[in-house]
Parts: sequence; C-alpha cells; structure tokens
Amino acid sequence: MRKWFFIAAVMVVGGVATSAHAREQAAIDGQGRLHVFALAYAYPGGPTKVIQYAYFSGGTWNIRRLPGALKEAPVVATNSQGTIYVAGVGTDNAIYFTRGSGDYFAPWTYLGGVRGSFSTYDSLSAPSIGVNQDGRIEIFVTGTDHYAYHTWETCTGCGTFNGWWDWINYSGYHQNDDPAVELNSDGRLEIFVSPSSTTGIGVLPHSNILGHVWQDIANGGWNPTWENFSSPDGTFYAQPVVARNQDGRLEVFIWTDNGISHRWQVFAGGWWSDWAILTPATYDMHFAVARDVNGNLMIFVEYSRYCSDAMTQYDPPCYAIEVLRQVAPNSYWEPYWSDANFEGTNKNPYAATVSDAISTADGRMHVFAYDYYDLRMKHVASNPILDVYGQVLGHSWSNSWEQIW
Repeated sequence: MRKWFFIAAVMVVGGVATSAHAREQAAIDGQGRLHVFALAYAYPGGPTKVIQYAYFSGGTWNIRRLPGALKEAPVVATNSQGTIYVAGVGTDNAIYFTRGSGDYFAPWTYLGGVRGSFSTYDSLSAPSIGVNQDGRIEIFVTGTDHYAYHTWETCTGCGTFNGWWDWINYSGYHQNDDPAVELNSDGRLEIFVSPSSTTGIGVLPHSNILGHVWQDIANGGWNPTWENFSSPDGTFYAQPVVARNQDGRLEVFIWTDNGISHRWQVFAGGWWSDWAILTPATYDMHFAVARDVNGNLMIFVEYSRYCSDAMTQYDPPCYAIEVLRQVAPNSYWEPYWSDANFEGTNKNPYAATVSDAISTADGRMHVFAYDYYDLRMKHVASNPILDVYGQVLGHSWSNSWEQIW
C-alpha cells in the first residue's frame, strides 16, 4: 500500500515565522520554539486517533497531546503576542480552536458551524487562519453551501467564545477547497479560493478560475466584489498556496493540468501579473512554499522515480522531494528543479505531500513529513551553504528523516 505524507517546511527569520499559507501545521511561539501538530494513533496501529503535537526545546522534541477529537489534522498560526492558535473541525462538524504554547494550551473553544444549504451546521473544508495587522485572529472556512465564511476576534488575544463575531459569509462565490490567506505589506488580509465550476447542488470539483478578495483597509471590512483569475494553462486542482516576497509582494501558486502556475503582485499591494508555469505536470499536486533567511522563496514538491538504475517499471518507485528556488529575493525562479534527496532512497520508498514552510534564524529549513497511513510525524532540516559574507547560497539536505513520533 502506498503511504502518503504531509510535508510542512517552516521558516523563521529572526525568530519570527514567515511561511506560505495554505494548511499550516507548524508554527513558532514567542520564545522561538518550533511546534508541529497532527493527528496520531493513541496506540500503535490504531484505531483511536488523538490530537498530538511536539515542540522543540532543550535540544529535543517534547511530545504532548491535546484533549478531544478532530476529523483531520488542525491548522495553526501565531499571533502578534507569540501565542499559537490551533483550529480544526470537530467530529460534530463544528469549528473549534485553542491557544497556547509549549506544555500549556487552553481548553477548546466551540465556535459553532457555518450555515449551509446541505445541513444546519456543518463545514465542508478545514479552516484557515489569518492574522490581522493588529494581531487579531481571523478564521476562514468553506461551508456546505460552497460559500466562504469567516469569523474574527473582537480584540487581540481575547478569543474566548464571547470574543468572536458570528460567522459571516462572502455571498456569490462557490468554492470547494480550503481558503488560502496572507497579509499584504500594507496590513490588509487577502484570501484565495479555488471555486467549483458550477453553482448549487452537484458542484464539480475543479474549474479554471481562482477567486480572491481582500480587506479594503487594514483590520477593516472586506471588498464586496471577488476578482477572478482565469487560467490559460488548464484546470486548477487542489487548494492554492500564497506566499509573501521579501519586498511585500504576494505570490499565489496553484496546481494545473500543466504543472504549478503562479501569479504575483507587480508591486506590493498592487495589481497582478499574468499566469506563468513553473514546472511540467510530472509531480504530485501537493506542494509547499517557504522563504529562506535571505528572502528567497522556495517550493517543495514530491515526485516518484526509480530507486536505482537496476529498477524496472514493475518495481515500486521511490519518492523524492524536489526544490525550486528564486535566484535572488523578489526575483525570477531557477530554470530547473534540484533534488533535495531526503526521501529518495530505497530505504524509505514512501510518498510525501507538501503544504507549508518555516526556517530558523540560523538559516536551516525545517521540513515535516506526515505519514497518513501510520499517522507518524517525521522531520528533516537543511544545513545552509554560506558564502564568505555569511549569506545563504543554498541548502544541503540529509538522506535520513528524524522520526518525532
């Protein structure tokens, strides 16, 4: 049986996490400690699943559990006070969140569900978390009516049940995947969704339009009109990933029939370029985008290959991670993918999917692989290659994973 992994590559610049936004499962608290969250089996082989996390402190991973149960792995974000917020869909299809760091997280807070046309209170997608310029958390989710909904804290850090607004829906836009959210350089949140190709009951899973909408002012209300990014490069698949360049320009990535397509703001907070293709469609559609300490964006994607020259088409393939990097901060991309080679040997012939990105202030890029079959979390970190001035020229990768649990 093929095993699937979730990969989160997390980057911290000066101790502050600066990661691409899609489905984040790794975050850094105000003390600079790296955390990673996922579901795990309570006992080897299951079937009971628990919410498990680990944080790195004192030179080791400290494994802890959160009470309760979620349908799938939670998403996380760090607010301006260094507190980690964790949100997920409960087994009752409502949205829950908790906050904290290290050994302590508060009890789960029930945020309810979003009204949809298919059930009274339900949610179609996992939530996404955005952090407003003033530090307030805002949570986005797709309802069962395929519309985007959001709720937000009424003040920074006051996210108890009474500290949240009711769910509000962005009417008029149908979507299927988790929203992706990022902060513009001027402090305005912007969300991106991959919509359904028809409206109403019986929506199709894919289309060739990516929708986005934004706050009109920082910490304020949202523009009433969605803007559509039509694709000339084929059908969109999976959820979009959005990252911020060093100069503040947003860049959005999504998988199409022809590979990973991207668009970018021409100037920070401004209008957008046309679509461009980064890679041929020979890779897995799950990928992560991260920014290294020099400010270069990096994309991580999984692909299959022969484990050795002696292999044939009848042998099970190995799965490796490819990396694509900007040639300089805020610049164009390298013409070829490079093999990170930390999952490319016949000793570890499992698949990996990519979603998130963080690096630490020492220049190391951290990558987490989540095995959806055994519900185990693995980790690998790069060693930065420095020039004579201490600037990061690239990253060298280990061939072995460290198993956290």
